[in-house]
Amino acid sequence: MRHIYIDESGISTNEKVLVIAGVIVDPDRQYLAVSGEINELIAEFVPTERRENFAFHAKDLFHGTGRTVFDRRTYPPERARQALRRLVSIPAKFCLPIVFGFVDKSVSDPLREKVFARLKPREKISNDAGTAFTMCAVAAESFMKKEAPPHELAAMHAEQNPDTEKIIRLARKSLGGKMRFNLADLLLDKARSYLPITKIIDEISFHRKDDAFLLQIADASLDAQILDGRTEGLRRPIRSVFQSGDGGGHVPGTNGGQWRWIQRVKFTESRS
Repeated sequence: MRHIYIDESGISTNEKVLVIAGVIVDPDRQYLAVSGEINELIAEFVPTERRENFAFHAKDLFHGTGRTVFDRRTYPPERARQALRRLVSIPAKFCLPIVFGFVDKSVSDPLREKVFARLKPREKISNDAGTAFTMCAVAAESFMKKEAPPHELAAMHAEQNPDTEKIIRLARKSLGGKMRFNLADLLLDKARSYLPITKIIDEISFHRKDDAFLLQIADASLDAQILDGRTEGLRRPIRSVFQSGDGGGHVPGTNGGQWRWIQRVKFTESRS
């Protein structure tokens, strides 16, 4: 049984790209090692009095703003960046596949603009999140069907977020063929060929980040992808990330919604 931990970024109306990314973990082989690595980072970078129920948030490490452990007024910014570099290296270190879907809100799309003319700001966020999640879910299902053993299934976990939780639940049901409205009808043939979702079982479980420890890896992996090279080598340019990967496709009429899965190390080479 694989566990897929997903998180989102870019839900603010001011951000140009909304991304939902997930990290795929084999808990029997990898959970203890990965969680141990995170605990080592907490012990190294987080003051003792702040460690209880602590969870890393990549944006806190990167920006150092607000009343967080990594407030740059009291915590050295370079040390916070060091922790972030270590955190985003975990998927490659432990051969964790990454899946993601995104919507580039800066691209002109007449259909999206026509729909959005009738929506309130929160409804617009929800609509884009539904598209990005659809792409991420297709990527995860394609990985499970192409790379995982035939008998293996997966469960999906996400962070609680009132702006996106409802639409993600609805999209998951539709992609599993459990609703009259079928999102697969909006997809091109390549993405549709992986549907309905059968390898990801049950509905999505929603958690606080400190209650589902490995959501921190999804958060860091996602944040590492969406910023555009202003981090002194910490991140790749946004376009190079979205155009890479072992599989992909897009949704017509959704402002460039696309999906990818990136397998850090081939499956047969990562079974240690």
